[in-house]
Amino acid sequence: MRSFNRTDRVGQKIAKQLALLLHQEQAEHRFGLVSVSEVKVARDLSFAKIYVRSLGVEDTKVIKELNQAKSYLRSQLAQTMNMRHMPELKFVYDHSIEQSERIEELLNRDKTDLTDENN
Repeated sequence: MRSFNRTDRVGQKIAKQLALLLHQEQAEHRFGLVSVSEVKVARDLSFAKIYVRSLGVEDTKVIKELNQAKSYLRSQLAQTMNMRHMPELKFVYDHSIEQSERIEELLNRDKTDLTDENN
């Protein structure tokens, strides 16, 4: 069983609290439908990179809006989390689904090419 270090625990807690906060903000139509896929926290807990995905809203627009609202979101997180210092937030778009689809497409193409060569 893998033991989680402090940065992993803090990242998971930020992801959970931020997802709840964004859900509340979505109800007020401030942001589109946004989901938090991962949070990576620096070892010194000074910085958190938040990977998000959005539905129905252009990716760059969502990231821009989230980064413009990061001070507000950080202050809201600080109120719900029991930490001495809340990490600085930076939002980035999570391209992992597109990357995995691209890899799968390439693998399927190679598989098809190999099958064609053997026939």
